[in-house]
Amino acid sequence: MLIETERLYIRRMTDADRELTNLIFAESEFADEYKDNSEMYKLMEDTNWHEIYRSDTINGMIFEKETNEFCGRVCMQRINDEYPEIGIELLRSKQNQRIGPEAIVAFCNRFHKAHGISSIRVRIAEVNTHSRHVFENLGAVYIGRCSNLFDDTLAWVEANIPDFDRADFDKDAPLAFSLALPLR
Repeated sequence: MLIETERLYIRRMTDADRELTNLIFAESEFADEYKDNSEMYKLMEDTNWHEIYRSDTINGMIFEKETNEFCGRVCMQRINDEYPEIGIELLRSKQNQRIGPEAIVAFCNRFHKAHGISSIRVRIAEVNTHSRHVFENLGAVYIGRCSNLFDDTLAWVEANIPDFDRADFDKDAPLAFSLALPLR
């Protein structure tokens, strides 16, 4: 067990969790673009797994304690950087139940305690006003725009996805926020 809260437990992600991460990916707007092309859809699933299952990322799988039901994934990426990055993805059926903020606070505070990091960053798509609201309520401060993917993942995408158009991909660059730790 990585973390326990009043309603949730968060455990480390393993290779066996790929299907659970695919469930989250399948619900994403990003996946919607490729649902009619099975080959591209599979490539994008692989890209998603490549992005999240990295040696410099701590991934936690979120479950409800009472039902043992899978809710989503929370992660801290680039853990060796000066400002690691938090990420969270919830199944649609688990959104708007305060699971996200509860998992974010617990995960960030555990990371702060274990690593002594005082500030992290978060990337949020501009159209994702709900996530922006959640993080701003937790104290996140807007600092600018950033890339959709980390450079090494972007290089992997460019090498593995035919006809990838980086300019088109980056036109909707996410907003970047800074978040001071620990969270209250």
